[in-house]
Amino acid sequence: MLDVVKVETKNVHAINKQHFKPDYVKSNDKKLPLKCFNCGGSNHIAKFCKHPKKRHVRAVEVVDKSDDSDHCSVIDDNKSLVYKVFLIDNKKVDFTKMIDFGSESVPFAVDTQAEISIVPKYLYDKYSQSFGNINRRICVTLLGYGGDVIPHIGKVFCKPLNVNVMIVDKSNTQPILGQDCIVENRWKPEYKDKSMSVCRVSMKDCEFKSEDDETVILDKAKTSFKKLFCNKTGKVDFRVQIELEDNAKPVCCATPHSIAYALYEPTRKKLLKKENDGLIRKVSCPQWASPINVLYKPNGSIRITGDYSTGVNKAIKTYPSVMPITDDILNVAHGRIFSVIDIRDAFTAITLHEKSKFITTLCTPFGYFEYNRLPQGLKISPLLY
Repeated sequence: MLDVVKVETKNVHAINKQHFKPDYVKSNDKKLPLKCFNCGGSNHIAKFCKHPKKRHVRAVEVVDKSDDSDHCSVIDDNKSLVYKVFLIDNKKVDFTKMIDFGSESVPFAVDTQAEISIVPKYLYDKYSQSFGNINRRICVTLLGYGGDVIPHIGKVFCKPLNVNVMIVDKSNTQPILGQDCIVENRWKPEYKDKSMSVCRVSMKDCEFKSEDDETVILDKAKTSFKKLFCNKTGKVDFRVQIELEDNAKPVCCATPHSIAYALYEPTRKKLLKKENDGLIRKVSCPQWASPINVLYKPNGSIRITGDYSTGVNKAIKTYPSVMPITDDILNVAHGRIFSVIDIRDAFTAITLHEKSKFITTLCTPFGYFEYNRLPQGLKISPLLY
């Protein structure tokens, strides 16, 4: 028989609180009080905060024409505002507006994406009578892309613009008109190139005296450009080859994806048409095979694409390349008229090399088919196109 000498009771909550403290909180260190950066409360951190998370940092990006280091961000912790300022250097088209400061006019760059206007310090010193009192007590920091702080004075009311602007303490910064100034004054950008404009053009915008006139014009266009309006798929003169990784293992799908019964017959006819047009061909016992996805298009027809995410896309070699953004292309092109063209079956106009066709094999309820042309769904198709 055991004799009970002493019974000790301990508070389990106190033990857990003592042994499961975060690593960054030391019991001997009294100089590190816990403060939540989310709600501002104490005794907890933002990671374990029960309040909804707030976005405290919102940025302004500024690109100066003369120096790329002028890319900056504006952080406003008090009001959580998003200020975006982005100025594109375009030497051909000058997006500026002349602002009168007394007897002189100053060119301001018009930026419809900017949410706040910026004025350099030299302009403020030169026309100080056109500005109000500077508000220096604002929690705003200008940061460059590399994290460098760009000095500024604060916010001030600009009488010619009738809005508050940021005074930037940098001599080579160009004045910028943002959305606040454009909306307040109901301005429109003035271009030196008067012929430059953006508009949407469609057949509905054309004025026809009767439906016969519209039919005649369409018939003339179809007659003049027979190759463009024919129902056949185009073909490019060169071939592309798809390479596999060295350690790629074949993935063959033996069971096709289920297709709705309403799409069963349209799918069969679509595959038959592709085969007759020479876009695909029927094969047996393939090494690679991917299931198909059948989707409705906006015009009511169906689209058949291979689900190459099952293993083919992982096995294909990728070729890293720099893809220019739309702004870069427009700046280089220096065009005046831009149009959008929807090319029918654009990828299938490119012929595949004979050694690459087996990779594109499709597993369908009607058998295996491999592409003779570049298919949709391959991760490398947009790059090759």
